[in-house]
Amino acid sequence: MASLTATGLPKAPTSSPKFPSTTYQFPQFVSLKEAQRASQRRLFSKTAIKASNPSAPAGSSPGLYSAQKFELTARNVDLVLEDVRPYLIADGGNVDVVSVEDGIVSLKLQGACGSCPSSTTTMKMGIERVLKEKFGDAVKDIRQVYDEEVGGTTVEVTYIPTLADKE
Repeated sequence: MASLTATGLPKAPTSSPKFPSTTYQFPQFVSLKEAQRASQRRLFSKTAIKASNPSAPAGSSPGLYSAQKFELTARNVDLVLEDVRPYLIADGGNVDVVSVEDGIVSLKLQGACGSCPSSTTTMKMGIERVLKEKFGDAVKDIRQVYDEEVGGTTVEVTYIPTLADKE
């Protein structure tokens, strides 16, 4: 019987051969909305990392994570809301700037966001926070504008004579 050294193999075995270590998972069923949100979160985190890059020149990014402050105008509010819109659109909604007067920003949530029960939370926790970060103390209040609800059909009646009038 030949020894290990006689055959040219080392006495102590080196590392075991490398086998691919793949783990298999059961398929996960995810709704299309959840997949889109996950994709947006990944994109959002990559954007946040790029925007917070200290080597970038100051004021180069007018996006959500830049330190640049804006003058409070309807156009600038609309520009800042561009960072929020993808999330609203993913849920079937949008936001429109109605007016900006004396530090009061009036916004209208559109589409699914306009009739959503959590639209107040969306307005306070998302949109208001972003606007206050970008405009600071210039923003005094943010108001949500609603569509005028059309009540029942209004019929205008002039005068209908009654039997009492004929007597």
